[in-house]
Amino acid sequence: MSKDLVPTRAAALAHLKEFLPRATTVYAQKRNFDLGPEHRDNVSRLSAYLSHRILTEREVVEAVLEQHKPRESEAFLQELCWRTYWKGWLEGRPQLYQAWIRLLAEDRRRWPEREDYQKAVAGETGLEAFDHWVKELKKTGYLHHQARTWFASIWLFTWKLPWSLGAEFFMRYLLDGDVASNTLNWRSVAGLQTKGKHHVATARAIEKYTKGRFNPSGKLALSPVPLSGPGSPPYLPPIDFPFTVSDKVGEDYALFITLDDLAPEVGSISGMKPALVIALGPDEGDMPWSPSARVIEFQSEALRDARERAEAHFGCPSVELKLGEDPAAALQALMKERGLNSLVYYEPFVGPWKEPVAKMSSRDVGVKFFPLRRSWDGLLFPHAVKSYLHFRKYALPQIVRTKRLTRT
Repeated sequence: MSKDLVPTRAAALAHLKEFLPRATTVYAQKRNFDLGPEHRDNVSRLSAYLSHRILTEREVVEAVLEQHKPRESEAFLQELCWRTYWKGWLEGRPQLYQAWIRLLAEDRRRWPEREDYQKAVAGETGLEAFDHWVKELKKTGYLHHQARTWFASIWLFTWKLPWSLGAEFFMRYLLDGDVASNTLNWRSVAGLQTKGKHHVATARAIEKYTKGRFNPSGKLALSPVPLSGPGSPPYLPPIDFPFTVSDKVGEDYALFITLDDLAPEVGSISGMKPALVIALGPDEGDMPWSPSARVIEFQSEALRDARERAEAHFGCPSVELKLGEDPAAALQALMKERGLNSLVYYEPFVGPWKEPVAKMSSRDVGVKFFPLRRSWDGLLFPHAVKSYLHFRKYALPQIVRTKRLTRT
């Protein structure tokens, strides 16, 4: 793993501290340049910590605003806005994620044996920039945000490969793989997110923003049309989970953590006294895609670190629960063995951890479930109904001014 991406909270906090002096107009001026894997000082590289909430958005905002004025750090704060916007947008349209999973299953039956697909995922297309990004992604688990857009555009419009498989390829290798950001960014590039509005990679832009590292002049599709497909479904407000724990939870309860939120000692649940911490671990066999060994290692180490922190903070033991064939039965057996009857947890986002938790909570397993939502999400998600401009208009002032966002 990259030295600056050690999957622990201590490393994340140190990384944030090191980045803070650059979260200014300097970041705004330089962030769009992809200068190569050895030169990433122009971006934060906090995404892997934020996607698993090893760091919370609240902590990052507080740290930034302690050192900089909001106007100076606006470009960076907007990056946090985008992440929250995509999550909130998908929470209100979860069927899009399921549609991607169904499309992925269908495309897997038709494409993986094709030579053009095999060359693309092996980085053997002959297009230098694209092949470099394939190898960089596999080696480091990261791509610059501009490279991700160029990669997706070339994948879709030059190679004419399915967007579902491209989105899967990213989720297999990105250490910061985030279902909402990844799925919706691929749809945006394709022209499916906003009808008729797609993103086309140009040799000129690639040459400019890589400082001449690559110039695929004459090798890219110049005037591709957006992909066709069903439009976005209507927004349905997600369940309004409480921010704080109900007094009905009782005394014999466990705290449940997933890879969507690995900072249990931060926020409204930090003062709880659970008898046990249960961690839902990564399991390649039960995922909709097959994470790379690097991703599994990162997630496993991040979960181990979260368990150790939780044990020290809450003063109780922890166990890891694998999905397996019947996670509900496994949870029931564990809770019965420990004499516990309630489970407190932050509700997972739309993605691979939400479904198994939903299956557990919908079964009669002798356990009372108490899902929560961090106030950051609860207060900002309702604004993610329309466009990002609409979201930013309401969210950015709240992020800067509203102290309620700093509670959890």
